[in-house]
Amino acid sequence: YFSPPGAVSFTDPSYCLPAFYKVFAELVPEDRALWDAAYTASQQLLRRASHPTTGLFPSYSTFAGAPTAGWGGNNPDAYGATFQEDAWRAIANVNMDAAWHGTQAWHTELSNRLATFFAARGITSFPSRYRLDGTPVVQGQNSYEPPHAEGLVAMNSTMAISATHPDRLEFV
Repeated sequence: YFSPPGAVSFTDPSYCLPAFYKVFAELVPEDRALWDAAYTASQQLLRRASHPTTGLFPSYSTFAGAPTAGWGGNNPDAYGATFQEDAWRAIANVNMDAAWHGTQAWHTELSNRLATFFAARGITSFPSRYRLDGTPVVQGQNSYEPPHAEGLVAMNSTMAISATHPDRLEFV
């Protein structure tokens, strides 16, 4: 759950850390079943939460991966339902899994969708907040207007681990 446990019914996909769960399973053999289940569940959530065209993640989602505004009500630009700061980390979490435990087809497919999306907007100059369909979200002075937000640039660089997109190294 997001926070506090039991007070909300949603999660944050960027909290899914499959690469680490696999390591925990090896380090604590008596809890291997728990960590193996967490590994599988986190991979599934990341796959389902990612937009099928853009690859963007919501900042908050249901446990089935559907975006949710969280406390934002029905506002389509609410933090939870959009790709904003928390969601950026999900890109690196997918690619840490690929780096540490081997690239799977879904890692590559997801990273290629994201690379296609961001390459079309300018590898070094793009807004940093979006609706999941790719529409930019502009929210006053906190909008991280172009050229970009360094945190998102850093997360995008991890796509080079699993992507086969021709521009993947440009993100590094």
